Amino acid sequence: MNRNLVRFLRSDHAGEVGAVYIYRGILKIAKDPELVSFSKRHLATEESHLQKIEGVLPKKDRSKLVWLWKVAGFLLGFLPALFG
Repeated sequence: MNRNLVRFLRSDHAGEVGAVYIYRGILKIAKDPELVSFSKRHLATEESHLQKIEGVLPKKDRSKLVWLWKVAGFLLGFLPALFG
């Protein structure tokens, strides 16, 4: 695979991981039915995007900071939902 394509997909993969965890963070705390419904729909979409990228980007070429994108994404969703 072309090195520039790998770089692009690595960045896209990190973004999709972050997006998935944003919605998981929201869903962990949210009680508003509209917000929960919105977040569930978007989580399903982002999980679909993530699966597609993981289907073409070998594990060895993924970001070594995935753990950080998960934590940051979760907090980015959880904290605003917590404070309203």
